Amino acid sequence: MTAPSAQFQLEFIERVQRLLDSGNFVATYKYALLISLCNVAVEQGFDDEREQAVAVRDLGEQFLRLYWTHVRIYPGTEEQLRQNSGGPAAILTTVANARRATAHPDRSDAYRSLPESILREATRRVRQMPLMKLQTIGREKHDPDHPDNFLYPTQVHGGCIVLRPGVSACLRRFRSLIVSSAQAGWADYVRRHNPELGVGYDLEEFLFGSNRTAVHALAPLLLDLQKGRCFYTGRPLEVADSHVDHFIPWAKFPIDSQHDALVAVGAVPADTDRMLSIARFTYAQAARIGTLGWLRGRDMQALRGYEALLA
Repeated sequence: MTAPSAQFQLEFIERVQRLLDSGNFVATYKYALLISLCNVAVEQGFDDEREQAVAVRDLGEQFLRLYWTHVRIYPGTEEQLRQNSGGPAAILTTVANARRATAHPDRSDAYRSLPESILREATRRVRQMPLMKLQTIGREKHDPDHPDNFLYPTQVHGGCIVLRPGVSACLRRFRSLIVSSAQAGWADYVRRHNPELGVGYDLEEFLFGSNRTAVHALAPLLLDLQKGRCFYTGRPLEVADSHVDHFIPWAKFPIDSQHDALVAVGAVPADTDRMLSIARFTYAQAARIGTLGWLRGRDMQALRGYEALLA
């Protein structure tokens, strides 16, 4: 199959912009759902005109990841950030319960080993709250195939929604633009509903940053696999002086999992398919727009040969 036409892609991004500008946002759920759809499209989707079935369960897991650190007390205040126009956002209650259910809640990948009951609860929140209302412009539309529902018909079959033809490809191609716009809207919403925040702390880092301590804890294992030498320069390293880099560039797709640091050297077989799918997407996108890859020293070159490595 072929990629969506240039006209389709242009109209798609215009409709996303309209959604962000004119959609009815009474909580931060819709921003989270838009980001979640982009992430699932990258992990499981297509670069052509095919439809993509998206499990609501996968969106529930994405919500747990996105809100995982939001239940912390914001520096300089004594409470959680307010993320809706009424009482406490229900997803924050779910996440707070989830953090209490895990032994090491500050590990960046803690949400991936939660009890099934927590994941079901997060999935229920997604289905009840934003899934049927994300695309609402003006009055709510009860026709699943209303023209405003350009991402997916507002109906769930077999636990899945179905992204319309070409939507998966556009979510993948424009992920950086969509996510950065959604995060900007999300942060602005939080500022407006928490006027006491003031200045002096990076709200975006609090909301969207990631604790990389868990990944750095893998430094001894990686140094052993690399025979005590830097992966790039070959120079001898000590654990105290080393930094753990990501197989997939963090700026392109922030995978908050220890697996990312180990997949490239074959130390963790679990999750490999997901990592390779994201890697293929990331490097293909970079190659398409002419991004240069670092070779050595100050030498940069066009990306090539990555397809064989990721086969």
